[in-house]
Amino acid sequence: MSDATGTAASSTGAQLDTTSTSGLQSGLTSDVTVYDSLGVGHNIQLAYIKTAPNKWDVYITKMTIVGRTDSSGNPIDSISGTTQNSWAYSGTAGETLDGDDSAAPPAGKGYVAGSSLRGLLKSNSRLGSISFDTNGAISGFTANANATLNSSNATAGVNLSAPSSTGATKLNPTINFGTVGTKNGVTQQSDAFATSFVNQDGVRFGYKTGVAIDKDGVVRAVFDNGQRLAVARVAITTFADPNRLDARSGNLYAQTDASGSPTTNFSGIGGAGTVQGSALEGSTVDLAEEFTDMIVTQRNYSANSKTITTSDEMLQEIINLKR
Repeated sequence: MSDATGTAASSTGAQLDTTSTSGLQSGLTSDVTVYDSLGVGHNIQLAYIKTAPNKWDVYITKMTIVGRTDSSGNPIDSISGTTQNSWAYSGTAGETLDGDDSAAPPAGKGYVAGSSLRGLLKSNSRLGSISFDTNGAISGFTANANATLNSSNATAGVNLSAPSSTGATKLNPTINFGTVGTKNGVTQQSDAFATSFVNQDGVRFGYKTGVAIDKDGVVRAVFDNGQRLAVARVAITTFADPNRLDARSGNLYAQTDASGSPTTNFSGIGGAGTVQGSALEGSTVDLAEEFTDMIVTQRNYSANSKTITTSDEMLQEIINLKR
């Protein structure tokens, strides 16, 4: 059994330095991992470039698509301009190949002429611009033609097209940079750049490592990726008069006319007991009563032993008198 959940959304928080100079600066990057429907992780690197006071562009500077190969089985990742793996392709320089775009490769370089380069995204693809107010909070977004920024609920979402050759469905994660007028995501402060958090709602492929049962009787499969998947629920049967059940061997009981018909419920419902997971069943023996009976038995044994001793002494005296 395995469990994997594709990433539908990812949020990132970063502090941009308001004193930074315009242009590409090293170190102003953050990594986001997204997962496809098969639980395979793909890394996206975001870069922030200051273009004007209180305005930054967001770029994808690296995108690694796991498991993608050309027709000869050679691993490939991204296209920079019209060159990939040092192979020149026809087409406009800097074009984003983000769907089923066709390109004609050089002869004998693995691709069939005119075939599709599926899901290859060129390096340094600009997603859009983020503007900040004087308090360092996001004040607005401007979308690039190759990206989609959704301003509903005042959040920025970037939809990336990246189908995977692993057989997973097409990746369309949404990256949330924050909310307009707040500082719950990317902010701008007069301090050094820092990534404050990166959250995503997907997980990698996981293997089942165990089973857990909660107090409601829900049986969950536990996976090594931290996920727990509900697979069943324990049912509890009750009787109108459980004391009138017919006791059988092996700690079993059978229904009788006096006990009434069985009624099936879940934990804590309709008079049913609760479930305690990872616990051993306790003994039904009353230890206090058993200890009392043991003491009484021991005293009876002692008394009987003294009676035998006394009878033996009397018999010995009778024998002595006869002599």
